Amino acid sequence: MDNGKPVTKSELDSAVGDLKDELIDAMRQIETNLLTGFHRYAKGQNARIHNVEVGETDMKLRLSALEDRVLNLETRIPPSAL
Repeated sequence: MDNGKPVTKSELDSAVGDLKDELIDAMRQIETNLLTGFHRYAKGQNARIHNVEVGETDMKLRLSALEDRVLNLETRIPPSAL
């Protein structure tokens, strides 16, 4: 090739095969990087969703306790009525 002679078919096929292998390796690396990025993003989102769900559950428990206390106040018989 570098000696001024024409490229043979086998040399061309070999060069194309090498380029193809390099391209496939690069594409696999890109795919790995994308999947890793998506996994990291999803992991962060799951943590945020978990925090919201835990906070919502705590709020519901506190609201339920307050509702019970208000119901007890509303339904008890005042001492003056006895």
